Amino acid sequence: MRIAPGAWALCFAAAASLLASEYLHWQASRRYLPVGPESRSSTGPEIVLVLGYPSRTASLHPMQKWRSDIAARSIDRQHGQLLFSGGTRRGTRC
Repeated sequence: MRIAPGAWALCFAAAASLLASEYLHWQASRRYLPVGPESRSSTGPEIVLVLGYPSRTASLHPMQKWRSDIAARSIDRQHGQLLFSGGTRRGTRC
């Protein structure tokens, strides 16, 4: 089975644009993060709020893992605290 040269070019262009967008997203997500602990502007504890997301099964939903990973990456490990909020459920209180 031969693949047309145009299909290869289209696959290459799609992969290149995906990699470029991921690189730009990575660069933008770290643009305003402090360089080190000495660059912190406040002296109090840092609290990062992790928003909840309803899980339909007993396992961890990918959105919950994604939000937790972002919070763990964003927090100062020595002075920070994580605050997890609950996810709403249909027909019941949070």
